Amino acid sequence: MKVYFGKYKGLNVDEIPSDYLKWLTLQDWCEEKFPLLLKEAEEELTFRTTWSRHFYQE
Repeated sequence: MKVYFGKYKGLNVDEIPSDYLKWLTLQDWCEEKFPLLLKEAEEELTFRTTWSRHFYQE
């Protein structure tokens, strides 16, 4: 799923740094406006945690 707003507009969830995904999951408005995006971001973070695949913005 692509993000359609903000700094990472146009990128797929798996291309976005972990720190931004974590921030996104903590935003109340995300659950209200983008429930599918929130679900995918949470799943991606779980995957990265399980397999030690986190990456961060430089």
